[in-house]
Amino acid sequence: MPIIKQSEYRAYPAINASYLKQILSRSKWHADVPLEPTAAMKLGTLVHSHILEPDTVARDYAVFEGDRRTKAGKEAYTALLESGKEIVTAKDKATAEAMTDSVRAHKLLAEYLDNAAFTECSMTFEYDGHDAKAQIDLFTKDNILVDLKTVGDIYQAQRQFFNMHYALQLAWYKLALEGNGFTVDSVAVLFVETQAPHQCALFELTEPVLLHGLREAAEAVDKYLAQRELVHPELINQRLALPAWLNQE
Repeated sequence: MPIIKQSEYRAYPAINASYLKQILSRSKWHADVPLEPTAAMKLGTLVHSHILEPDTVARDYAVFEGDRRTKAGKEAYTALLESGKEIVTAKDKATAEAMTDSVRAHKLLAEYLDNAAFTECSMTFEYDGHDAKAQIDLFTKDNILVDLKTVGDIYQAQRQFFNMHYALQLAWYKLALEGNGFTVDSVAVLFVETQAPHQCALFELTEPVLLHGLREAAEAVDKYLAQRELVHPELINQRLALPAWLNQE
């Protein structure tokens, strides 16, 4: 299986689902602009570590509760930075732990985690003649692919799934696994609420949803291939009409 280290994944020259989702939503030009991790993204990464790789949390993260305005606080903060650990707040650490407890409280979800063939696995594959890569959250010994997502309101999870093109992402991960010789019998997405009570929702993807994801992936790759031939972003040239949502007298 072509495995690459997580530390090398971002720089590895291949297209991935996150890149394609940005292209599909906007353009290659926007997807090429490096993104600074937001607070929500950092929390999501922390939650992934707690749930999927709990043994790495103490190694990779440190909580800072001091006052950086004081000499002692500055020295303590500098020491944490030099340790190479990701500095997180006590609040985010407690949130990640509560979310993990919520997941583990469900027998089915605990069984998935305890029956993992691998978690947070970075792999390469070929998509229609192009170098591709994927990072799999969880693949069980029973051939179940599970992707972990966080959501502010669990009752908005399904809307977020389609608005954020998660179907593309899950279909892409299935292609990656199959391209590396794995049989995928089921594909699911696990949402965990970032706000109390941290409710969980597990959705198994139907075949029509996976086909929708494959269509989105193909559309995004076609858009990528067309736009990479351009020197500058294309002009958006449209007629402006009154939108249906605008109140009219």
